[in-house]
Amino acid sequence: MAQIYDVQIFRISFSFRSIVLRLKLKRSAISWLVFFFCASLLYQVYMHGPISYHLGGWLPPLGIEYRIDHLAAYLLVLVS
Repeated sequence: MAQIYDVQIFRISFSFRSIVLRLKLKRSAISWLVFFFCASLLYQVYMHGPISYHLGGWLPPLGIEYRIDHLAAYLLVLVS
């Protein structure tokens, strides 16, 4: 009976390890995807200048402007 119990614990721990490994691989893939997205955004800012977007169509004195300049793009790459 003790041998069966040991095998079941081994199976549970092995399946837990495989789940953790899969989650780590997914997180790693997502992290690399975010890094390449931020790097491509940095390249676009470097080649074409700052990116500006007016949220909701309102102009900056009344609305919110989303702006990515060189410093913001570098920080995005650094954080990612």
